[in-house]
Amino acid sequence: MDKIIHTANLTNCKGISTPISTTQSYNDKFDNISVDKTYYLKLVGLINYLASYTRPDLLYSLSRVAQACSAPTQSDLIRVKRIVRYISETREYGITYDVNIDFFIYCYVDASYNCYDDGKGHYGYTFCIGKGNGSVCAKSSKMKVIALSSTEAEYVALCHAVSQLIFLRELMNQLGFGSVLPSIVYEDNLPCVKMVYGNLNFNTTKHINVRYHFTKDQVNVGNVKIIHCPTEEMIADVLTKPLAADQHRYLSLRILNHSMQ
Repeated sequence: MDKIIHTANLTNCKGISTPISTTQSYNDKFDNISVDKTYYLKLVGLINYLASYTRPDLLYSLSRVAQACSAPTQSDLIRVKRIVRYISETREYGITYDVNIDFFIYCYVDASYNCYDDGKGHYGYTFCIGKGNGSVCAKSSKMKVIALSSTEAEYVALCHAVSQLIFLRELMNQLGFGSVLPSIVYEDNLPCVKMVYGNLNFNTTKHINVRYHFTKDQVNVGNVKIIHCPTEEMIADVLTKPLAADQHRYLSLRILNHSMQ
């Protein structure tokens, strides 16, 4: 963290409570002033290293600024430096793991619908081993397909998360912590949950690529159980969109299992 702050020349900066603005659109360019690409890539790379290992709460904001790596502008650099100011404000954040709890895998998955100019959405998921534990694996990424509704976007995100879940189940099995019980996946879109269990009209789902029905198959064989989760408790929300300060802090501490004294 200190290296990132020093590289950004923000050693004495004023901290900020969120890494990304809820009002500033990433689809708009405020200027066409280019910046040193090498310097920009270095900053993004340092943030990526931190986010990938101990700060999953940075993943969404990182994914947005990383999309400008080919031709960064002054406005893109300002966004990167906002992330650095957030890091400065949250130096004490870190992942915590509790050992005296179960070894079951739990997953939270979420998606934002149509949040890019090209009509594509953004999805994110996080896994913990042991209920409420810090994240052991998380991802935040732009979708490669265009969903026709928020439910469909969530359904696609669910497929990506469950695919990773099957790998983690096999890994845990090889490490001697396997379980015959289904892993729990939390999803905040109720129609999406109904879609998985076959409770929606076929006409609303018949166009969806067959690969995204992978989740249904994993539910049927007993590897996965999908449970509805209220949006305000959806930890993966912090991986898919900008949030207000209080909600961002709440979900960030949840994904890290980090208690503030």
